[in-house]
Amino acid sequence: MATQPITKQDLLVLKHELLAEMQDLIAAKPAVFTERQWLKSWEVMQILGISMSTLRTMRNKGMLECTKIGGLLFYNYDALQGLIRKNRHPIKVTDLQRR
Repeated sequence: MATQPITKQDLLVLKHELLAEMQDLIAAKPAVFTERQWLKSWEVMQILGISMSTLRTMRNKGMLECTKIGGLLFYNYDALQGLIRKNRHPIKVTDLQRR
């Protein structure tokens, strides 16, 4: 089996390919949430764009159920999607003008 030396150019090509793949993975991060049934609090906060206190309020009002195991709270992804669909409403042109 013949050996082939690795050149600096080969390493630069590899570097650019790895960086491109990592950027694709980072850009696709929200899709990772859909692969799991249960989400942690920080993931729900990131998806909804809310703070910890808002998430706590939603839990206390019964808007979003969770399961506590040990000291961690887990939220069902399908229930989260249902909450989003339930509270969806069309945006009027006047609503956009106020912003």
